[in-house]
Amino acid sequence: MDRDPMLVIAVVQTDRIIVEANLRSSLESLLFFHRQLSILASSQRVDEWICEVSHANFQAIPPAIPATLGMRLYRTGSGDPLDQFHRMVSDEPFSTSAANSDPIVLRIVLTAEDPDPCLIDRMIDHHQTRRYDFSFRDFDEHAGITPIELMNYSALDEAKREALLPDDRELITPYIYRQRDRLNIGSFNARDSANGQSPGLPFS
Repeated sequence: MDRDPMLVIAVVQTDRIIVEANLRSSLESLLFFHRQLSILASSQRVDEWICEVSHANFQAIPPAIPATLGMRLYRTGSGDPLDQFHRMVSDEPFSTSAANSDPIVLRIVLTAEDPDPCLIDRMIDHHQTRRYDFSFRDFDEHAGITPIELMNYSALDEAKREALLPDDRELITPYIYRQRDRLNIGSFNARDSANGQSPGLPFS
């Protein structure tokens, strides 16, 4: 039996696209950025959107752009990245309909590659159906791939409390990945899914 849909909170990390697309205050670059966010916002499975930008790049993104799409803009500073990531997700109010569930946190690095909201929706459904604690898009499918990770809020909360190594705090998810002996962790391969095959396998 399928599980009831879980609350999904998506964090869109924008620093990479600001560099790749050389985003500045020109109309052309702002329209491109709005287009990329608009494509993402057409996802049918994401409930809450957070647009993350570093303090260094904050001036490149007018707050009105994510606001018009219903996205909350969150500026990160120079502190602990894992702590800041946890805080921005925790600050997003969980809906009462999902108060007793373990929300799914989606982490997507926005790039100059067009995002695929249908792929994101399939990944969310796959994550929930397989009852994963942490899953990710296979990074070897093709060059320029958009990095996507999904984690249950409980796994992120544990990482925030327990991760001690500098790389674990800097890169956010390595601590969770290393817990594959006790957490359900898997991958998602979009090509296999499109061919009707199993889109991902759990780690042993």
